[in-house]
Amino acid sequence: MEFYNPKYYSDALEILDRSSDSMVICAGLTHLLRFYQDFPSSLEAKPESILHIGDVQGFSELKEENSKFVIGATTRICDIEKDPFVGQFGAAIWDAAHHTSTPQIRNRRSLGGELAWGSFHSGLIASLMAYDAELRIRRAVGDHELAKEDNMDLCSFYQGLLERKNSSNVVLKCRKTILRPRDLILKVAIGTDQFRRPGSFSFFRMLTPKISTENPGVVVAVKGVSQNGMLVNAQFVASGVWMSTVKESIPLEGTKLKPGIFFEKLYHFCDRYSFESERLSGPSPRQLSLIVFGLLKEGFFQLIGN
Repeated sequence: MEFYNPKYYSDALEILDRSSDSMVICAGLTHLLRFYQDFPSSLEAKPESILHIGDVQGFSELKEENSKFVIGATTRICDIEKDPFVGQFGAAIWDAAHHTSTPQIRNRRSLGGELAWGSFHSGLIASLMAYDAELRIRRAVGDHELAKEDNMDLCSFYQGLLERKNSSNVVLKCRKTILRPRDLILKVAIGTDQFRRPGSFSFFRMLTPKISTENPGVVVAVKGVSQNGMLVNAQFVASGVWMSTVKESIPLEGTKLKPGIFFEKLYHFCDRYSFESERLSGPSPRQLSLIVFGLLKEGFFQLIGN
C-alpha cells in the first residue's frame, strides 16, 4: 500500500489523477481512526493507496474572498474556533466548532473530514447549513472526462443514508455524500452578507445531554435577522437521533413578527413535517417539539430582544 503526503496542491492533484478509485483521502484522520480501530486494514474496501492532504500548503485558510468568507477543507476545527471573523460575526458556527468532540480531537479534525463523514450529530454541519454554505469540490478525472470543479449548496451535498461497519460489527448511520472516488472537497464559502447584515443573529444548541463524545443527541442551528426586537426572517436546521435533517425557513409573509409568533409557526411546521415524513422514518412529533421548546428554554428571547 502506498502512502502519499504531498506539501503542494499541484502534487496532490497529480497523485489523485494517476491513482485508482480505491484511494482513500484523509486529513486529520480522527473519524477514521476512532471508528476503524485497525485502519486501514479494517476497511471493507481495501485501498491500494492513501492520500494525506493535511499538510498541503494554502489548503487551510480562513479568509474573505470575492464577497464570501472562505474556509479551506483542511482547516482544523480548533482554527475555526479561534478565528476572529467567525467569533465576531458567526456565533452559531463558532459555538458549534467549540462544542465539537474534545479539545484534542478539534486540534486534529479538519473541516473537510467533518463534512465528508456526514454525522447527523455534527453541530458544525447544521450551523453551516443554516448559513446556506456552499461547497467547492474538485471532480476527479474519469474515463471520458477531465477533472473539473463544481459548486453546490451544502444541503445538496448529502443524498440518502450511508451505513459504515467496523471490525467489531458496529454499524454507524451517517449522511451519504455525493462524492465519487478521488473527488476532493476544496473549501466552504458563505456570503459575507450572511454575517454582516445589520441585525443578523445566529446560535447553535445541543438539546439533549451528550450520548457520547461524538453524539450530542439533537443539534439545532438558527440563523436570522431581527430589528427592534422583531424578526425580519429566520430559518433553522436540526438533525440528530432520527437520522435525517430538517431545514426550514419560516415564512414571514413580508411582515415583521415577534419571536413568539416565530415559534408558533415553527411549532406548526414541526407538526406538519412529522405527519408528512412519518413513513420516511422522520423525527417524531415529540422530538420536534423538543426542538421548539429547547430553543425557548435556551434563551432565544433574550438573544434578540423582547
